[in-house]
Amino acid sequence: MDELPSYPLPADLLLDILARCDPTTIIRCAATCKPWYRSITAPAFPGLLRTHAGGRPVTCLAGWFGGRDGFTAAAAESPVVKTVRSFLSRNAALLEPFDLVASRGGLVLFRREVATPVGRGRRRQCCLWICNPVTGWRRSIPSPEVYGYDQAHVLLAGDDAGGGRSSFRLVAVDLTTLRSYGDLSFQTFTASTTSLEAEAEHGGGVGACWSPVTELSPPEDFERVVNTTPVVLGRVAHWLFRTCGEYNVLALALDADGAARTACIDLPPESALRSGAISRKQMLLSSTADGRLSVIAGEETRISVWAHTVAADGSGGSGGWSLHATYEREWIARFVSPRTVRRKPGYPVIDFLWSARGGVVMSVHGFGGRVLLNMETNEIELRTQAGGIPYEVDLASLTAAMKSF
Repeated sequence: MDELPSYPLPADLLLDILARCDPTTIIRCAATCKPWYRSITAPAFPGLLRTHAGGRPVTCLAGWFGGRDGFTAAAAESPVVKTVRSFLSRNAALLEPFDLVASRGGLVLFRREVATPVGRGRRRQCCLWICNPVTGWRRSIPSPEVYGYDQAHVLLAGDDAGGGRSSFRLVAVDLTTLRSYGDLSFQTFTASTTSLEAEAEHGGGVGACWSPVTELSPPEDFERVVNTTPVVLGRVAHWLFRTCGEYNVLALALDADGAARTACIDLPPESALRSGAISRKQMLLSSTADGRLSVIAGEETRISVWAHTVAADGSGGSGGWSLHATYEREWIARFVSPRTVRRKPGYPVIDFLWSARGGVVMSVHGFGGRVLLNMETNEIELRTQAGGIPYEVDLASLTAAMKSF
């Protein structure tokens, strides 16, 4: 391997400084010369990045998936965006019957529900398809046994999956059983891209498979899930539930060795946030830009964002909430032009649609578009897409889109 050019500072110190920079700066340095490219793409560099990021993987928001074939860039066009759109175009016919359900670590998960004859009836199950639009890797995954009306999929990638940079872990969760039996049923599928490629070459029969169905009993009752799409932080998935008119958060912690445990996270107390008086479309679970769990609440005259301090064990079982930010509804109204007359102060009426780290997309009543509230810059952007899932790519995916030299 070529040595880094001679500089006034030692090479290891320069790499340590570079690991504190933003992804754009890192990619520009990787394109400078061969020694920098090889040092940045070396296996040791992502570990250095995580050290300076508090243990979190360093990712860059490339854009949003608005459906099977729609992809909107987060900023200016880039090679990654062009590669993603090219991948979607080439696989448009294959993806037509699928719905996009999850994205993490550069991987994207698609799901299609099918009904198969069983005796005199029909059994519903889901077909899964996972891919990396940047590298072009793709693979189908066999259907899990667990299936329910409120079905969720937790996608972990890289070190969060517990198996290294090329591994991923998929957890199929049936949230329906919580309402009827008080139990949470799930299965786990763990594999690496290399093992699935080997399985394809051998015609199947080798590689990973679904684990047996596991059931856990959460410490409290959970009835109606607000959104089946979880907020995943590290190895912990979070869902917002509403039970008897009150909200609480279910946390499912997935250890690297395959063990799992559940915990309940209570929302801020009534004296701080009257969450019981807020409708389901006005409450959203999200995460802050620095990687903390957050809840976004649509109060009468403002939108409040509450951030949670995670417990030391990562389960979320203890810790506390603090008011992270507030946004007056009247301030948001300055950026849109409602088509109807607002009936009282505190409007416009806003419904939360989906969120990305440090941002939330909202629907404003009387306005024909979507509004993106960027909580990092405190700016409002008008968007036209009806929905979407944020697509974040890690450093390995970013460098894979570059031409090696």
